[in-house]
Amino acid sequence: MAQSLKNADFLRSKGLRVVEVFHMDEPRQFLDDLLARVPEGGTLALSPRNDRPVQAREAWLNVVLRHLVKSYPLDKFPRFHGLAVTAPRLLRAFPFHSGDSSTWKTAYTYGVVVNENGTAEKIAGNFLPASPRQRTHPEGLHYATHVSLQNTSRLARDMTSLWAKRGVTFDD
Repeated sequence: MAQSLKNADFLRSKGLRVVEVFHMDEPRQFLDDLLARVPEGGTLALSPRNDRPVQAREAWLNVVLRHLVKSYPLDKFPRFHGLAVTAPRLLRAFPFHSGDSSTWKTAYTYGVVVNENGTAEKIAGNFLPASPRQRTHPEGLHYATHVSLQNTSRLARDMTSLWAKRGVTFDD
């Protein structure tokens, strides 16, 4: 954590904008330290552990959000970036300004595709070869990647619309 702060300070000294990152296993006091470093209108990245069940990640995000609600007026809240957060359950529950994930490319690695609900599901049948080294069939991989990107984009639009209906919008 100390080295991350030093790295961020070095990057800022070079004129770069830095997004501070709070990880799931870090102490809550570090969250306050990071928030003190986020400029007004800035972004704080939240990084739940994706090796944990979605329920555990949701519980952690609830703790973080409750802490922030107690500590900051709504008009002073930083924006949140979800690092590797694309679980629809989490996106519906928390007002992330932005997020990222490599889920859309899982066809290459795991033989799955992002479905219309925004979750990864195993590709049925002989759509892709069994071995990742053999996954070079361009038609299957291109199609799976195209479908995954299309469904991920749909999920992003749906979540933006959902949060707008709830009164949460972001001016960029």
